[in-house]
Amino acid sequence: MGASPLDAALLAAQFPDLTGITYVTGGGQKWVYTATHAKHGTVALKVFSDFTQRTPREVEAVQKIACPHVPEIFATGFLTSGSQRYFWLLEPWLHGDNLRTRLAAGALSDELVLLVARDVLCALSAAEKNRIVHRDVKPENIYINSANTKCWLLDFGIARHLERSTLTRAGAGQGPLSAGYAPPEQIQNYKDKIDSRTDLFALGVTLYEALMGVNPFTLGTTDPNEILRRVMNTELPRPIRDIDPDRRFSDLVMVMTRSRRSLRPRTALKTYEWLAALRASP
Repeated sequence: MGASPLDAALLAAQFPDLTGITYVTGGGQKWVYTATHAKHGTVALKVFSDFTQRTPREVEAVQKIACPHVPEIFATGFLTSGSQRYFWLLEPWLHGDNLRTRLAAGALSDELVLLVARDVLCALSAAEKNRIVHRDVKPENIYINSANTKCWLLDFGIARHLERSTLTRAGAGQGPLSAGYAPPEQIQNYKDKIDSRTDLFALGVTLYEALMGVNPFTLGTTDPNEILRRVMNTELPRPIRDIDPDRRFSDLVMVMTRSRRSLRPRTALKTYEWLAALRASP
């Protein structure tokens, strides 16, 4: 994709239901615009030049999950400009920041840590019900609204549909992942061991980071191989901060991040229920 976004006049002609189409950001193979839709209000229009096998699976994942903590996709399609064909999708415009931006200021408040845990576990429970594994839970893919009342889980671009054939090349030593959040079974590309416990590990690391302000797997290094070695060979230390006097939240984080998947909670739903019980306790 070129350095310049598509012309707003071209987009206005392609999308008569949108007004005030404004370019926001872009890079690589995607441009993002904001606009006003008569029915949906402020929306995000995302335009992609690279349409791969993963693209329809990402859309399918979001539509199947249909969770209030996963942004809805209102519509999708293709448009052309000259000889170039682009894929586009229309989503709600989210007002807020991603968790990575929030963490730049340090650890989150107790209330925000619990909000992230509750809302992302809700999204993962819905994904689990539909046999979908996100595989890329991390601060960049968690969005918090400006009022600090709701979170969304974003970017199902490398989601695994457990009832569909894999798109990772046979014999590949490593599948797609984010170093420092992916668990050992994902690093080793053990496809038959990828399930919701894979996402629980990544969320557990994310919650640790939200609680302590650091991710020990990535702290002090930018070398992805070193990060992967740490994940494979060490367990996260117990956080020294907690948000309840009995340290049950720390217990939950520690269980979620166990290297051996058999030692993690068996399902996202059970983990969500564990958190709900913790929050309900005096």
